[in-house]
Amino acid sequence: MAVYFSIRLNDMGLVTESTALLGLMFITIILTVLITGLSARFIAKRTGVIPMEILIIGGGGVGRTLAERFIKRGENVVIIDNNEENCKKAMKLGIRTVHGDAEDVGVLKKAGIGKTKYLVATTDHDNTNLLVCQVARTKFGFTEEKLVARVNNPENLNAFKDLGIRSISPIIATATMLDGMVGHPLMFSMCEVSSEGDIIEVRVSNKNVIGKAIKDITLPKDSLLVMLRRGNDSLIAHGDTTLEEGDHVTIVGKMNAVREAADIIK
Repeated sequence: MAVYFSIRLNDMGLVTESTALLGLMFITIILTVLITGLSARFIAKRTGVIPMEILIIGGGGVGRTLAERFIKRGENVVIIDNNEENCKKAMKLGIRTVHGDAEDVGVLKKAGIGKTKYLVATTDHDNTNLLVCQVARTKFGFTEEKLVARVNNPENLNAFKDLGIRSISPIIATATMLDGMVGHPLMFSMCEVSSEGDIIEVRVSNKNVIGKAIKDITLPKDSLLVMLRRGNDSLIAHGDTTLEEGDHVTIVGKMNAVREAADIIK
């Protein structure tokens, strides 16, 4: 509309007024963008929806797929990889990428490790994954719950465990899932390993669910609360299980349903 009036003013010979109106319009647009950007973080803090900063070590297939899942959840993700081709593939997907050796403290700083909440090591080299996690702990103060690593050789799992690094072996995990699917074709139907499935853990903090049995909490249809961690104990969730403040519950199901369920619990 403003452009239309500017053209009309110009046609009427009011060139100065036309130029002034266009200038005012562009200033308004620029100010709107700046104010929106500056206020976004403040609003996010007030509403408690600040995206997490997640640093992924390794931009191969696992790292890129993981990054895409985090981005779909609205998180801020950075990948570090020393392979230029992997970096290019990640950037084509819109993932922020740093080309370099993750074992180099300078590269970690460049990727923003100082403001990172979680570090996930996904390379196919256990020594690299282990070393980067150790550097994150000793140099940047990462605690056990902020570190996750891929362990390619199952024999190395104990080494990661002894250092307090949460880890997973793709070999054991795949074998376990395949074992469960043999003879039980519907076992993974809801949370199939695909872009539609999700598994998350959330802390119980919503006063509306504290003290309630799980069967009395209305959760989305395609979500299921399967496990509960209370202190050092891990419990299988049942309908009669009562949630307590500070419990950590594991929810599985379709991605959107899992997020809705998490919002009800936390």
